[in-house]
Amino acid sequence: MQREKTDDAFGTALASCFDGKGGSKAEHYVIEREDGFLDVGSLRQYFTEFEGWSEIERKMPEFARGAVLDVGCGAGRHCLHLQKLGFRAVGIDSSPLAVAVARKRGVVHALAVSVDDLAESGLEEYAPFGTVVMMGHNIGLLHGERAAQGILERLHRLTAPDARIVGTTRDPYLTGDGDHLRYQEWNLERGRMRGQIRFRIRYRKLTGPWLDYLIVSEAELDRLARSAGWRLETAFHGEGEFGGPSYLAVLCKE
Repeated sequence: MQREKTDDAFGTALASCFDGKGGSKAEHYVIEREDGFLDVGSLRQYFTEFEGWSEIERKMPEFARGAVLDVGCGAGRHCLHLQKLGFRAVGIDSSPLAVAVARKRGVVHALAVSVDDLAESGLEEYAPFGTVVMMGHNIGLLHGERAAQGILERLHRLTAPDARIVGTTRDPYLTGDGDHLRYQEWNLERGRMRGQIRFRIRYRKLTGPWLDYLIVSEAELDRLARSAGWRLETAFHGEGEFGGPSYLAVLCKE
């Protein structure tokens, strides 16, 4: 069966925002969930400096050690700050255009690699990593119950014995939004985790591929982590990068 043609909508949106093309229209993108729910995201947040980060986001560098792998680096804001602090930061993103923006902004090591392709990514050249960062709610890139174990196992092999994973997410059990609660119930009916989200990015006339994302409670994250040789060490709760209650999770090896 022929695969549906999709666009790098997210990368195009980042590039337009970075280049200043399109004026204020280039500052937002649309998130379309599989049930038809629509939301609007701000592109400016992908370019914020450290001083503009949320409180929990600013704690991330405290847990960084050794070489750092930034999973889902986007426009490179976390890599750039870590580079300033003297870390060798390697950013990966599934969007080639996002990686191009990160390089233009000064990220030394930025690669167009999906989290699903870690086994064949060539990242061994930079390994072992002392820290994996999954900021911007990118713990969501674990996708779901079945995919998470494999991704975490591959990260385990790429990292040092005392490595940490530091990332942000939000607890799906805390929402009171009726649309989200109905979607969560639909997830459970289909045998999916409550916080799984299937969505795609739209920008102008471009439509990106469907993506599987995951938001998890602390207990769920710890359970997923332990299936692959990690455990939840600590968590810090507060306002997240995209607004609303979130938490910064720190995983260490068992």
